[in-house]
Amino acid sequence: LLASRGAFVAALLPIIYILYKKTKSIKNILYVIAFGSIAVFILWNTNISAPLIQRFNENTTSTGSERTDIWESSFQAFWRLDIVKIIFGGGTNFSDYLCGKAFGTGIESAHNNYLQILYDYGIIGLITFLYVFYSWYKSNKNNILAISLILLIAIISMSLSPLIYFTFWFLLVLIDNQNIKYRWKKLKYQ
Repeated sequence: LLASRGAFVAALLPIIYILYKKTKSIKNILYVIAFGSIAVFILWNTNISAPLIQRFNENTTSTGSERTDIWESSFQAFWRLDIVKIIFGGGTNFSDYLCGKAFGTGIESAHNNYLQILYDYGIIGLITFLYVFYSWYKSNKNNILAISLILLIAIISMSLSPLIYFTFWFLLVLIDNQNIKYRWKKLKYQ
């Protein structure tokens, strides 16, 4: 209802992952997809989800509300920087400056946490950020809820820059909390 196409799309993969891991059946996933399609069709023909439908019908869908234009321009500008900024980044909020300059405005968000971290903290920062995802996956690979949250954060970081909003940090705490609960249960039953 907030009309965020990126959030809507990002939620689909974790939901499918949870369904598959819980049911272990592609047939059940197909049933859910069929039911979901019917539900989407019904919602599409009512006014309940009009803001979201309007966003999907906009002419900015092909560029993700100009996100892909921002990414392309800023990425090219980043590689024209000096080697120190490429390796270590330009510092906090440098991404807003770089994206704005590349896009022809004063300040512009990258709308992408991966690019934001690359621009702010360089290649070293991006590698560190990606390592965090890897370590979360490695320590939670048998925990369905934690993996689905990791998928959600990884996907949503591509189009919404969730880590600049305080509320998304609670998801990160929840991922670690799921890891602690999972390990505690495992120790308890051994």
